[in-house]
Amino acid sequence: MPPRLKAKAGVATVPEAYSTAEMVDERRGSAHQRGYGDRWRKGRLGYLAKHPLCVAHLAGGKTEAATVVDHIVPHGGDMLLFWDSANWQALCKFCHDGIKKHLEHKWYAGLIDAEQLDLSKPSIHHRLHTPQGGIVF
Repeated sequence: MPPRLKAKAGVATVPEAYSTAEMVDERRGSAHQRGYGDRWRKGRLGYLAKHPLCVAHLAGGKTEAATVVDHIVPHGGDMLLFWDSANWQALCKFCHDGIKKHLEHKWYAGLIDAEQLDLSKPSIHHRLHTPQGGIVF
């Protein structure tokens, strides 16, 4: 049940107990509703056991432990694409939450094609990293 609104005279308010994540989940469904349940947790752990390093770092000749299994092309609720392990890549949290998120925004806007969401490609790495090792967006 949603929390009650705190009302001020003449002012619309947001339920104070709602976090941003809860409001987003309400719109797109919970992680479990989107397929990220027990089966995903097992699949994710198995994939990371076989692919323990971040593919973006590897493409740049560096090593970093992978902690996230990313869907290269966002599945958008398509369960066939969700479970297609050829559409998965192992990433560290930094690359997933920063680089990949940035690229997905560009992809949704039609500025890049889906191939550029695969961070294991050396061409992608060269576009994102400076010679000094910094990240370029």
